Amino acid sequence: MEDLAREIVAELEPAEGWMAEETEGMLITAAKDMLDVMSADDVVETMATIIVAIRADCE
Repeated sequence: MEDLAREIVAELEPAEGWMAEETEGMLITAAKDMLDVMSADDVVETMATIIVAIRADCE
């Protein structure tokens, strides 16, 4: 599950190194936890929403 969580976050990250390591780590942990109770497609959609919100807050 952790590999899939890492892959999801990496695919959604706007650019390599865009997020702080701590933020990326928290998102990976969240994605891994979500994969326990949600489908991969739902996790991708949820993580995309979170990353868009983080990106908007940073700009």
